Amino acid sequence: MAAPILVLGLGACGGDDSAGAPTHPVGRASATDPGADVYDDNDELTDAPYADIVSIDALRSATKLELRYATRKPLDPTKDPNWVSDSSYTDVLLETTGDDKEDFDVEYGVLDGGLYVDVYRVDTQEEPPVLCTGEAEFSENTHVATVPLDCLGDPDAIGYRVETVYDQEADAEDSLAAYDAAPDAGFVTVH
Repeated sequence: MAAPILVLGLGACGGDDSAGAPTHPVGRASATDPGADVYDDNDELTDAPYADIVSIDALRSATKLELRYATRKPLDPTKDPNWVSDSSYTDVLLETTGDDKEDFDVEYGVLDGGLYVDVYRVDTQEEPPVLCTGEAEFSENTHVATVPLDCLGDPDAIGYRVETVYDQEADAEDSLAAYDAAPDAGFVTVH
């Protein structure tokens, strides 16, 4: 289970905002996740270090939300052939209404050799439309997805949970995907 390690208000992003964006204090919330807690499609523990989340972090500024996570063994997804699979991606589920249910899905993955971030509203549609896109990068051994707050309705508080799905052997027809989540249940909240 993930252990929250930091919730910190860093001051106000005040002053004149010529772009008209709301001003909010900068907030940050982080957590750790135990290693070796990855399960496969057969619901068995598996050694999948590229899927094994060890830390998560969210930084909220006046206009954007930066979501970061690190795995037990870091590797740039654009250099990992298993990320080419449709079964390798990360969902960052966001809770924005205070009801402890997912409202948005920030999907981070590889498409055409590059990283992408798409944001969807969580609803009953089988294939919901993309609400907006964000920025994706792999920097300092950390996966980073940045999304504009206005796409999320600029909520006062945002709960988040990171869920990895990793195809362990993309070239094999019977490859099993590996799964991890941080926190294992619920959300870490950033204000």
